[in-house]
Amino acid sequence: MSYPLATVGALVTGPCGRVLIVRTTKWRGSWGVPGGKVEWGETLDAALRREFREEVGLELAGVTFALMQEAIADQQFHQPVHFLLLNYFAFAADVTISPNDEIVEWAWVSPQQALAYPLNTFTQRLIQAYLDAEMPAHYADIAGQTCSDQIAP
Repeated sequence: MSYPLATVGALVTGPCGRVLIVRTTKWRGSWGVPGGKVEWGETLDAALRREFREEVGLELAGVTFALMQEAIADQQFHQPVHFLLLNYFAFAADVTISPNDEIVEWAWVSPQQALAYPLNTFTQRLIQAYLDAEMPAHYADIAGQTCSDQIAP
């Protein structure tokens, strides 16, 4: 018997107010956010933090639940799977990425710039929810700083 797979992912804001987006091999060349499957007996928070350490080498703070989405055999993913996508917003004090083999490319960009990338539809919805919830201002308060320099992808 098959069941949907629970996954976690997050749109992470860095200290300069930019968000991290990544391109992976699993989403047919489109951009998204780091994340992955929840393991048996693992809390959602622990799974999210583990996935970020494994995929991009980041430690997360200020984790906030954003939304839940469902993907049933979505053509954007490299194989037919039924996912429950549990999405979060979070903050990372460090912007140094240590990618694993799943991450092909990454960029720290403004949320508005991110929307110009070829994102999967689930990430488009997550970024729009981020903007609608005025999260940039929230994470600016956590960071306690603003930056004028660009972080190159």
